Amino acid sequence: MVNRSKKKINNDVVWGVVFSILPVIGFFLFGFLPMMFSLYVGFSDYNGLDLNTINFIGFRNYVTILNDSMFWRSTLVTLYGSLSVPLGIIISLFIAKAISSVKVGQGAYMVCAFIPNVCSLVAVTMIWKWMFNYEFGIVNNVIYSIFGSKIQWLESENLVMIVYILMAIWTTLGYNIILLTAALSHVDERLYEAAKLDGAGGFTIFFKITIPMISPTIFYLFTTCIIASLQDFTRYMVMTGKGPNYATFTVVYYLYDHAFDNALTGMGYASAVGWILSIFIGLITIFNFKVVNKMVNYDV
Repeated sequence: MVNRSKKKINNDVVWGVVFSILPVIGFFLFGFLPMMFSLYVGFSDYNGLDLNTINFIGFRNYVTILNDSMFWRSTLVTLYGSLSVPLGIIISLFIAKAISSVKVGQGAYMVCAFIPNVCSLVAVTMIWKWMFNYEFGIVNNVIYSIFGSKIQWLESENLVMIVYILMAIWTTLGYNIILLTAALSHVDERLYEAAKLDGAGGFTIFFKITIPMISPTIFYLFTTCIIASLQDFTRYMVMTGKGPNYATFTVVYYLYDHAFDNALTGMGYASAVGWILSIFIGLITIFNFKVVNKMVNYDV
């Protein structure tokens, strides 16, 4: 009997190791090795076609990137686009608060809000591109019917990023609302009752009780969404490409441009861009955990 139990335990351990090692192998083959290869070629003039042409050039790629005004311009465009993150969280919070106060049909509202998250990002971007089209877009048709003129949303250097920010907010609303609604449902109602007995108003209750109680969720959303926003590429490429006068030329687009569309640089240069972006994202994440995290209340 004892031998059978030991054999069963040993089998469980073996199968546990087998199933747990598979993701590790997958990460090693398709994550770690490509990452190390990109680090290596970032110090070379590799063109992405012939491994025999890899020549070590030291930090030349990194020096060239940091002295390229177009790289810094793409960085500013990327940071500008990231404004959608705090704006999206604020809007999502008010919608989640409204949904959490509804007693009937709360699930239906959350399903409707989450629909954009399950749609193809390319398809969603195409829809937004058609919506803001100068000739036949529904937005311009409404504006024309009211004011008698149209706006060049996607052709204007000053307006095109507004469209991107609005689209980014809309596409992330569902995910934010689901998590924020769940966080709101765990706020102790006795805190609200005690605050009302002390004469606190709705504004005070919201900022002194609700926000601190759900601050861990807000911090999580802010951190993860910032990381995703800094790597955004699909929406920019599908809607306007580099945009009017490079108005939508992000860092990842800059990387793509030098990797595939620029024969003078290639994969070595693009890999260096990728590592600079990784370091930049890492620094922002560290800043969030060192500074922003201090405003989070974990005593819930």
